[in-house]
Amino acid sequence: MSILKYEDYEQYFYNYDWNLTQHEKDTWDYLKELLKNYDNFVFLDIGAQKGIYSEKILQNFKNCHVYGFDVLKHPEIKHLEKSENFTFINKAIGNGKNISAKISYNNNIIVKNIESIELDSLKFKHKKLFLKIDVDGNEFKILNNSKKIFGNYDCDLFVEIENPFKYLFCCIFLGFYNLNYINSRNDINHFFLSSNPKVKKKFYLKTFKKLFIRMYLK
Repeated sequence: MSILKYEDYEQYFYNYDWNLTQHEKDTWDYLKELLKNYDNFVFLDIGAQKGIYSEKILQNFKNCHVYGFDVLKHPEIKHLEKSENFTFINKAIGNGKNISAKISYNNNIIVKNIESIELDSLKFKHKKLFLKIDVDGNEFKILNNSKKIFGNYDCDLFVEIENPFKYLFCCIFLGFYNLNYINSRNDINHFFLSSNPKVKKKFYLKTFKKLFIRMYLK
């Protein structure tokens, strides 16, 4: 099993100054407004990298516990760990077995034999969860191993997906758990909220319409 150290990969992450207020302001503004309606909740930052979302959530929502997940522990994560409302898990989210992981800050690097854990194996103190998933192509693997989470908790999420076919598969899968697409930001960050099962038919129509637009009209 490989144990990854950030220092071994730092050379690949040149000038990594990505931040919310500059590069993902539209997504962050939408998320911040959405979360204002939540009471006590848990925020799962899956693919936390250096923790830009975790940091903003901790700063703006005192009624929230944040879990950060990543195969690399960026040095800036240590600052977040000073908060009693932050927990970092230095593993990949997967099926509980050793997997291959793509590390992509500015480069695509495949690292094999990485320890993973299932979201389904974790328990959270609040029933309301919000998942942020940014895992460079492994979105569906994570969702497929999180079925108990979707069944036992009230979940909302946003997931970064660039491939339209992977987007479609995720939409259909989430639809079975009454998580319906509501909006996109920065073109690739897609928001899904839990809703009444009666809206599922409308959800599928919107999903296929959106896929068609993305594939043929852009």
